[in-house]
Amino acid sequence: VPANASGSNASFYEVYQALLTYPLLLKANMEKISGEIDKYAPARKDKIKIAVTEWAPLFHILPTDKWVDHCKTLGSGIFVASAMKTFLESPKVDLANSFKLAEYSFMGWIYGDGTPKPSYYALQMYTKHFGDKVVQTGVTSPTYDSKGVATIAAVKDAPYIEAISSLSPDESRLYIMVINKHFNAPITTTLNLNGFKPQPTGKAWVLTAPSLDANNG
Repeated sequence: VPANASGSNASFYEVYQALLTYPLLLKANMEKISGEIDKYAPARKDKIKIAVTEWAPLFHILPTDKWVDHCKTLGSGIFVASAMKTFLESPKVDLANSFKLAEYSFMGWIYGDGTPKPSYYALQMYTKHFGDKVVQTGVTSPTYDSKGVATIAAVKDAPYIEAISSLSPDESRLYIMVINKHFNAPITTTLNLNGFKPQPTGKAWVLTAPSLDANNG
């Protein structure tokens, strides 16, 4: 992701709004590239895939900048959850490598001593509590507008709530990943299931913290 606080005098909320709406711009970019593949290589369009070779939350690259350590916040973890949703829903995306996995300084998703950061825990949601088959999910949500910050463009009507669903290989278990991007409040939601009969009870795993800039070190 572009460094969304680099050279900017934006406020805390403006910077984080830009970060959390960036997956919408990423989705548009994936759709544009997919369309170009279909247009310019129609005979091979089903064989040509998209590889995202470096992605991660990034605010600033200078260690002296006030934003540099924000890569390890809850907000960064929420960004990772939303970006993963974008990649999973893009039919042509075949590979998406995070940068970096482990590092002692500000960029890694795991500290050099092995301590996980929020981005790691967000990705873990997809590896531990998600299925193999993505199924259709529709969301109706209140929205907000973000301002353009650094290299990230402004976005109108960005949803506070995002969701992606999947099934286990035998289709006996349904997983619903819900992402709340509201800055300071929970949002009451209603789930409607079509084509799947659930058991009376289920399990919920929650990744949260007191604030968007809450961090683990």
